[in-house]
Amino acid sequence: MLVEQDWGPREVLAHIVYYHELFVNLVEARLSKKEFPPPEGSFRELNAAAVSASRGISPSILVDRLKKANARLVELYQRHNPEDIILEIKAGAKPRRLAELVPEVEAHIRNHLKKLQKVTR
Repeated sequence: MLVEQDWGPREVLAHIVYYHELFVNLVEARLSKKEFPPPEGSFRELNAAAVSASRGISPSILVDRLKKANARLVELYQRHNPEDIILEIKAGAKPRRLAELVPEVEAHIRNHLKKLQKVTR
């Protein structure tokens, strides 16, 4: 199993795609009042599963999935009050308002980019 410190661009992309798609699913379920239980396991386990599940999927398909999930997340954020949308992103995690989660996600992505830039120099 690759640990996060060993991730290259492809693994980081798979990780980001997984969480963007998860957030969209959680927000849509919350808004429609449908049951969508958050994933169970540690973040390390979820990250490893996301990277493993992406094997065999081309980077271009992952990028397309990220664009689609990001566009949908932006749409949901703009159409609804993000202060009112509370998500549990994994079982047992502290619930977060979408309004606070989005800036955290942006910072998280920027952190991954900085790590990749450092490694590739």
